[in-house]
Amino acid sequence: MIASKFEFRSPKDVEEAVRLYREFEGEAVYLSGGTDLVPRMKLGLEKPKVVIDLKRIASLTTVEDLSLIHISEPTRPLYISYAVF
Repeated sequence: MIASKFEFRSPKDVEEAVRLYREFEGEAVYLSGGTDLVPRMKLGLEKPKVVIDLKRIASLTTVEDLSLIHISEPTRPLYISYAVF
């Protein structure tokens, strides 16, 4: 069970996400894929006033320049196909 109440925000772009983070001065956290935020909140280790969801920001969900990708062992093909395609 999550111990404290929090506000959930889904900004439309990066600028709004940054503005929200600054607005709540250390009392906000970002939520994106692969995070351990929810388990930490359940244990009472994180108690943010605001959770900022980054998953709906289109510019963060695509890779424009494939030369920026570095794949090292032991990356599984499933993870690559999920991330790239």
